[in-house]
Amino acid sequence: MNPSAVLYSPQAIFWHTILLTPFVGAFLVALNWSRLGDRRRGILSVMIGLGALILITAFGGLISPQASLAGLVGGTIALAIGWFQEQKIVFNTHLLVGGSKAPSWPMTLVGVLVLGMAAGTYVTSGLPLPF
Repeated sequence: MNPSAVLYSPQAIFWHTILLTPFVGAFLVALNWSRLGDRRRGILSVMIGLGALILITAFGGLISPQASLAGLVGGTIALAIGWFQEQKIVFNTHLLVGGSKAPSWPMTLVGVLVLGMAAGTYVTSGLPLPF
């Protein structure tokens, strides 16, 4: 444990995953592991989580657009809960050894901007909504 590291809380990771897409949550998880000196674990956690989400959405898309959307929502919730549970232990231990919490507003701002750009791109592309 590196008490000089500043980590994102499990609550911040959960809500960023739910509200601003799993990509933002995955980035926060990777940052936490990287700041603790375990970059490999951060990359692995992100790859497994996002890979599972992509597979769930893709297989749902083979059935119907509604199944794809249901898979995306369900997968996002499952990822948020999993990352929350994983990071809760790490974060609480970090606080016990004198570590501090990272402010979540900068990442919220970045997430909102990225989500806004993605939504704008989708809307201007003329593609139909998937449901």
